[in-house]
Amino acid sequence: MTNSEYKKRLHDIAKMDYRKLDKFVSDWIAIVEAGLQIDPSKCENFFYSGTNISFIDLNLRNGSSNLKEIFLEIMSVLTGLGLKYQGTNISDCIQIITNTAGLFLKKKLLNIKDIQDVLYSRYSSLLNKFQIANIITSLNAQQHSGQPANNTHLLNVMIEKQ
Repeated sequence: MTNSEYKKRLHDIAKMDYRKLDKFVSDWIAIVEAGLQIDPSKCENFFYSGTNISFIDLNLRNGSSNLKEIFLEIMSVLTGLGLKYQGTNISDCIQIITNTAGLFLKKKLLNIKDIQDVLYSRYSSLLNKFQIANIITSLNAQQHSGQPANNTHLLNVMIEKQ
């Protein structure tokens, strides 16, 4: 995958319909519960077209996984950890993280503290503390309003100021 293909894919995922993201997360969890795993280091191990999402290169999972690990795997494969290519649009990564974390909250799979722990422990090389804090603030607001978190505009302004 070339740099421009990766950036386009990241942008498309950031704008992914909420129902499609919900299906992606549900399918991933079902795959894990079936004892299989998708290698999260390869964003090429899934693709979607129209309403279909396909997973490839499935392997037997060694041991069990908790929901924090599953969340991290999904985040890793969706964002490619944002580090695969130079010039990655950080606002797309932030939107993917916010959308996916919001879905995990809505489904009551994880709580804010779990998500915060994952972001600070695994994403501190990609996101600064201010960006992570704003994701958490946005997710808290989502929980109280019942609406999906969408902090793209706020985060784009923050990124431009840095």
